[in-house]
Amino acid sequence: MSKSNSFLLIFSVIALIIGVRLEIIELFGSQTPYWDDWGLGGFLTDYKVYGFELERLFRPANEHRITFNRIMSLALFEMNQQQWNPIVWMIANATIWAASGALMVSVINRYAPQPSRVALMVVAITFWVLPFALVNILWGIQTHTYTMVLFSLLGFWWTTNRPFSGKWFAGIFSLAAATLTLAGGTFASVAVIGVSLMLFIATSKTDNSCSNRQQYLKTSIAALLPALLGFALIAQVAGGSDKELILTDSITTFLKTMSWPNYKGLWPAFVFAAPIVLLIAQIFKHGEAPSRFTRFVLSIYAFTVIVATGVAYARGLGGPSPAPRYFEFLSLIPLSSLMALCLLSSGRYRVGANTLALMFGGYLLAFGSGLSHQAATVDHVLKEQKKYKALQTLNTSRYLNTGDYAELENQPFRHIPFPHSDIFQAILDKMSAADTLPPSLQPQPDLQWYPEASDEEIQSSAFFRNGTAVLHEEILGSDHLGAPAYGSFNPEMGEEEATGRFESAALRINRSFAQISYMGDISSPDMQLYLEDVGSGDRFYIEPVATPRYAHQYPMTKWLTTQLKLPRGYYKIVAQDNSETGWFAFSSPRPVGRLSYYAQELSSYGHYLWQFAILLLLWSLRHSLIGMFERMRLETYEQPSKEHA
Repeated sequence: MSKSNSFLLIFSVIALIIGVRLEIIELFGSQTPYWDDWGLGGFLTDYKVYGFELERLFRPANEHRITFNRIMSLALFEMNQQQWNPIVWMIANATIWAASGALMVSVINRYAPQPSRVALMVVAITFWVLPFALVNILWGIQTHTYTMVLFSLLGFWWTTNRPFSGKWFAGIFSLAAATLTLAGGTFASVAVIGVSLMLFIATSKTDNSCSNRQQYLKTSIAALLPALLGFALIAQVAGGSDKELILTDSITTFLKTMSWPNYKGLWPAFVFAAPIVLLIAQIFKHGEAPSRFTRFVLSIYAFTVIVATGVAYARGLGGPSPAPRYFEFLSLIPLSSLMALCLLSSGRYRVGANTLALMFGGYLLAFGSGLSHQAATVDHVLKEQKKYKALQTLNTSRYLNTGDYAELENQPFRHIPFPHSDIFQAILDKMSAADTLPPSLQPQPDLQWYPEASDEEIQSSAFFRNGTAVLHEEILGSDHLGAPAYGSFNPEMGEEEATGRFESAALRINRSFAQISYMGDISSPDMQLYLEDVGSGDRFYIEPVATPRYAHQYPMTKWLTTQLKLPRGYYKIVAQDNSETGWFAFSSPRPVGRLSYYAQELSSYGHYLWQFAILLLLWSLRHSLIGMFERMRLETYEQPSKEHA
């Protein structure tokens, strides 16, 4: 493949992965954090209140040291004008995941066996694109999962270079970086050590293997340093040493983990392991130094085995299946198994056609048997999001806007996005005081008429508090998430026929963008809604949300949110309704950080990005696909000729 096609391939892979995730975030993402996400919000709030403390970057989170998670979070927090927004973190995570997918595809494109190269790339891209671990995609705090995979893959690949070269040192550094993501990142170094020592032993038969054996030994010794660092950093969880360990339960959990995607079975673990075991046997049989790609494949599989062992030890009581948040990096199990199969189908390690057919058939059966479980998991998460997302935002916002603890207390499970209402109240109070809450959760000041407004002007205006066509608890009119809103649906003045003007007192906008929610029709020429700079008199008109693809989801009686760019300062909101056939309502504006603004804008383009990326991907693979089909045609043509002869 030419350099231009290789570049186009990697670009299209990144665009495809990010595009799919952007659309998922647009449809199902929420600015309301959930469960562990609030710990990240607390970390950022403490940073704003107390300042930067280096020691906090390395504090344990359970048994992990999520240092890179915290570093990236601080960078995003500052770039977002010290505002936390999980949507921004979700998009950043999508970028990291896309980078690891591009790395995998790049290695396969350059170093995998030629006959199976295209098929392997397609499978790898599919694994990276499909939302197996949907909970991670919609959970901003999961940065540590994505950085662990990225740093581990970089370490596996770069340490296959010549020892003491620049890339080799970069590989050792990547292994060290992996230890500061999840505790499982430490096992990346252990995998490199194990594979290197195995190859040191396996290549002892050949006379010319001295140089390679020294390389393996140097790599294993160097990888020992990040491994020791990682084990030193793994924190002791309270009560963890007293945990009961039942061997049979742990083995069951281990086999379920290694059986992914059929995470309820046990037998696929042996099917996926068979190509790896046979590849290792072939390496010992030939005694020759394997290719860099072979070492890469073995390191990936060894890593997943050790991680599965850790999961079995830490979470194995009762023999449960692995948690859905593990599903993304567990996809490395069937992928590395398939790569091993491809290595066994050509080159020096080639095995018999019958053996290959048996293993490949078993592989398809094992992988296919788990797809229904994966589909069910994704469907369950989507239903949960649909059921609870709006309710969690509503209850949280109502507390922040009213200060009434009853909005949180005694709520059913998952009706608020944290399991303990008293702790949740303390978190919200602290973040509200520090002004670090996401835009959609910021307490909204009560809109007041401008001080010079006369009683006659107020009485003659159609706009009044909660003036909407929504029937809420048998009362006509609706607030906005607990904060008073103003609307021109006025029953005393003819409902839709009511007309008039509203002008508020000055409001402060302390960030570069503002977010405002509205209901009804603001697109009519007879309607005006804008923010006016108190000092300069500049007007910033509020435009309706452009939702042509999902317009059916947004009726006139549903609150919509739109954003606009404006200088920091003091503004008054002005509304004018001159229509006798329509109405609209609005809430007070909320300051929005620059990344929050661009994240919402960017997510609306995900649908178009992934479709465009598919076209680019097919174009970049056109020569490879043509060559693959041509080889298949020739093999089909030659086979009958040989049989006839």
